[in-house]
Amino acid sequence: MNVMDSLVKDMFEQIAEEAGSLARSNKHCTITSGEIQTADSAVYVANEEQIHQWNAESTAMPHAVQDTGPKNASKKCIGIQQQCEIIDLLVINSSSSGAATMSGKSLLLKVILLGDGGVGKSSLMNRYVTNKFDSQAFHTIGVEFLNRDLEVDGRFVTLQIWDTAGQERFKSLRTPFYRGADCCLLTFSVDDRQSFENLGNWQKEFIYYADVKDPEHFPFVVLGNKVDKEDRQVTTEEAQSWCMENGDYPYLETSAKDDTNVTVAFEEAVRQVLAVEEQLEHCMLGHTIDLNSGSKAGSSCC
Repeated sequence: MNVMDSLVKDMFEQIAEEAGSLARSNKHCTITSGEIQTADSAVYVANEEQIHQWNAESTAMPHAVQDTGPKNASKKCIGIQQQCEIIDLLVINSSSSGAATMSGKSLLLKVILLGDGGVGKSSLMNRYVTNKFDSQAFHTIGVEFLNRDLEVDGRFVTLQIWDTAGQERFKSLRTPFYRGADCCLLTFSVDDRQSFENLGNWQKEFIYYADVKDPEHFPFVVLGNKVDKEDRQVTTEEAQSWCMENGDYPYLETSAKDDTNVTVAFEEAVRQVLAVEEQLEHCMLGHTIDLNSGSKAGSSCC
């Protein structure tokens, strides 16, 4: 690891810790989409050619170099140091007034996309948030996240979608960001057999680095992407069987290119998180204590 790689790694870990703290302390925060945009709610992303060029020249990371996407889904390529400032702004803005819901707050949910490089994770995120597809997109370096407000079954949610680099050499950059995730979208490409066979490795990596306390009940959703491709190497039945055997996870087949099931996939992720939270609340209410006898009652779950 050269000096530049070490610097990048240290900065990513610092940012990840701040982001994780935000996720843990503001699960039911009051961040509105406007406030998130004000905070430039996107994290550093670059392409491999730029990284190699920066390493070769031994120069510092450049500052803002690009601004793309519509105003309601702003995305910037930014310097790593600026990410710390953005996270700080998000923390500050979390105390502001939120979107109008029954409780007066919008639920912030962190969803992370995991899978081999090239399976289309970035394309799925960008299709969902910006409704755009770029067939020439580069692989993600490290991580990036975008946000989108939505309503699912009467609940108003700010969905914070994290995209991660799938290449093994970027493992040290992506794993710190697993902490605080509410749902994990395990993604493979139906035309890439190896990406399907690696799902178990991604599942284990996430459980370990996210420090998941109850893996059996953590909301995973599995996505078979690129169903627009003709040469499939993984059948629907195979994928469904894997999901059933590894945790009875929901399985959806998607295509970022033609927008097949993209919205459905992210809405399903929200439903899975809400279902888990509802179950936990039910368990907590069910475990009442009889103060006179000291015995527990209503332990119908958990």
